[in-house]
Amino acid sequence: MLVMLSKLFPTSVNFKHYLALFVPLGLTYVVYRNTKIQKYWRHILRKWSNDHKVTVIVSSEIDSKVAVEQLKRKLNERKVIGLDCEWVSTKGKRHPVALLQLSAPDGFCSLFHLCLLKSVPSELVKILEDKSILKVGVAVVTDARYLLVDYGVRCEGCLDLRHLAKQVGVEPRGLAKLAKDLFGTELDKDWQVRCSNWESEPLTPIQIQYAAQDARIAIDIFDRLNHMEICKKYGRWTRLFWDENDYWCHSYNLWSAYIGLNYKVRSVSSSNNSSNGRRTKPVDSVIRRNYNTILHRVHYSNIFLLAPDGQVLCTMSESKATWYIEKGLV
Repeated sequence: MLVMLSKLFPTSVNFKHYLALFVPLGLTYVVYRNTKIQKYWRHILRKWSNDHKVTVIVSSEIDSKVAVEQLKRKLNERKVIGLDCEWVSTKGKRHPVALLQLSAPDGFCSLFHLCLLKSVPSELVKILEDKSILKVGVAVVTDARYLLVDYGVRCEGCLDLRHLAKQVGVEPRGLAKLAKDLFGTELDKDWQVRCSNWESEPLTPIQIQYAAQDARIAIDIFDRLNHMEICKKYGRWTRLFWDENDYWCHSYNLWSAYIGLNYKVRSVSSSNNSSNGRRTKPVDSVIRRNYNTILHRVHYSNIFLLAPDGQVLCTMSESKATWYIEKGLV
């Protein structure tokens, strides 16, 4: 480098002066790029501030256009969305997706009340079908399948967070467990909210908070797991010269092999199976977060047994509840 610089300048010029000029400029450039990365991560951390957690309810075509435009503006640099769905099941039969939750990288969350819209707005379809925009969540591939079955919308770019967790050495579990393991955050998973009627209008404040938190935490989990893998794959000095676009391009390439790939959970290893020695079949996450199906059925078909403080202890059939009453046990 010094030899090249010495050839560029006449011998009559004091080379040390030029060297003294270029070294600070080079260091300034490195610091500038590093500062941009730090600014990028400060932007991520801002999502944890309540001032930046805006939630909008979309139940009309006009609302939809406004919400989608806001969402598109927030995806200019980092094309990633936290995605989740809610629905109602009656007697074990799933209704069409009632609520679609989408969170932007800065925590802006749109709740599309599809059961009122009757269809997915065309502006939103373009975002969902865009392969370059990652849609992250747990069992998000199954959510996409339901959107296709219920509304004919092909949701592309879906990335199950459990693939990322497994890759970086974190136990691949549900959103609540991942949030607890990574951030120490306790998500509100109240039974009565989980199995509430997502087709009702309007949604209650508790329902809104519950729905938005899942989409938002999906983004946060993605950011943390992705950063862990980035740091493992690329050295600090390499990353110093990245800008936001470089960081995002490397992030997308890291996980491209898992896009659209369903995550399969094996229940128990063959060595721990029953005494007959038969292997347990893999439990595919197509049964999307098993508790949803169970709890929706519980709410509409069974009866809750509550503790004196109102906590749900269990559910039971009407005949069992009658038996408890007749015996004077409740």
